[in-house]
Amino acid sequence: MSIPSHGTRRRQEILRAAADLSTSEGLDSLSFNRIAQEVGLTKAGVAAHFESKQALQLAVIGSAAAQYSAPLLLAAKSSAPGLARL
Repeated sequence: MSIPSHGTRRRQEILRAAADLSTSEGLDSLSFNRIAQEVGLTKAGVAAHFESKQALQLAVIGSAAAQYSAPLLLAAKSSAPGLARL
């Protein structure tokens, strides 16, 4: 297993902050400036990881979906085929 690069870790940090904000304030409230303040970057630093606000919003949704589904899929894969897996 490889160690994630600095850029990958920073992107994950941005996504976590964006997910926290969107949970409490909604996806429409996300802005590069607001996320930058949360993670201690400049607006350009956040924009370097996401080409647009929409790309950031979609990444937040994708990340949340992956975090939610991962334990469910793991549990299903470890169950016997058939009704138990369902």
